[in-house]
Amino acid sequence: MAIVVIILVIAITISTIVSIISLKNEFVSEYSDQIEDIKEEVIDTLEEAKRRVKRVKEEIKDVKEAGKDIIEQSKDVVEAIKGDKRKGRKVKLTKSYLNSLKKSDICKKVKEECGVELDSKMKKSTLVNKAYTLINKK
Repeated sequence: MAIVVIILVIAITISTIVSIISLKNEFVSEYSDQIEDIKEEVIDTLEEAKRRVKRVKEEIKDVKEAGKDIIEQSKDVVEAIKGDKRKGRKVKLTKSYLNSLKKSDICKKVKEECGVELDSKMKKSTLVNKAYTLINKK
């Protein structure tokens, strides 16, 4: 009789295990498509997040560069308020440019650029030629 009970217990246990395995397989087969969909959505979301982070970094870099320009421009505004002259590109000192200046201005330019004083009593053409030669020797 004890052997029959043991056989019955073993049979019930095996039956329970088989039913649990079949339930697990049914669950996996029923929800596997949904699990795959969720995996794909997670992967897509991660890729989108990486793309957005990259774009945000690019925009922060642009803002940083623009900020530097703003700082430089604000310094120019402060200098303008103080009455300083505007600093633009340096004028190329060509003969035609020098010829457009007054004789006294030519002498000042040469003094600034070369530290040489020219006689403003010279003819303008001579003054322009000497100034051009001195400035372009540097």
